[in-house]
Amino acid sequence: MIVDLIEESRITHGEIEATINAISIIELPSTTRNVIASSLLQASLDHARAVAFLLEFSGAEFGASTIVLTRSCLDQFLRGAFFSLCASDEEVEFFSNHDEMPSCPGENGKNQKLGPRLLAPLVSEAMRLSSKERLINLVSNNWGLMSAFTHGGTSLVSIYSSSPEIGSSLTNDQLVPIVRGLGTLTTLAACVHIQASGLNLNEQQPILEILNEIAEKRKTRTPDVITTSVKTDRD
Repeated sequence: MIVDLIEESRITHGEIEATINAISIIELPSTTRNVIASSLLQASLDHARAVAFLLEFSGAEFGASTIVLTRSCLDQFLRGAFFSLCASDEEVEFFSNHDEMPSCPGENGKNQKLGPRLLAPLVSEAMRLSSKERLINLVSNNWGLMSAFTHGGTSLVSIYSSSPEIGSSLTNDQLVPIVRGLGTLTTLAACVHIQASGLNLNEQQPILEILNEIAEKRKTRTPDVITTSVKTDRD
């Protein structure tokens, strides 16, 4: 099935804006944890909105740039969700004091910084995603490519050198799953925000109804790279 990239981006852009509006009424307690997590999640939402905007108004022209923004969007979502739902008070304090991600023991026994590949399973478990492997696979299968686009690797050289004109050779079909995936990431970011809010179920319900409506409409258009069922509270 041929999907119109510009139309898909327009719809996703609207969904992201609706998601941001839905959670804008939430006021988080002013703690170091919430300030860090909320700032990272807001940055992630901004990047997602920027990608949808670029693709809506420029199509595939700035496709490579949208992949760079997608990497930042995913990275900051994972960090924000980690600090909101997973991190110990000591890990929050370490990040605040040192401007570095905390470390954890690796398979070789040596400490390693918590990067996206380590954060994805932690976040998936904490959020109780209906399919935990989707977020994990999204990171493991695409992080190297997105990093190559960000830092100027051979994948970036390939998509520019293979274009007969100035610009990249990325196609609409390659970019549609990206914009859909970012729509879903914004729903996940909103869910983290709700979990951190301390709102009771009655207070959460109007926001959750909006997010579920957005998620259901997205699923009818064809599946994206991650699917989520919005939960009302932690188990």
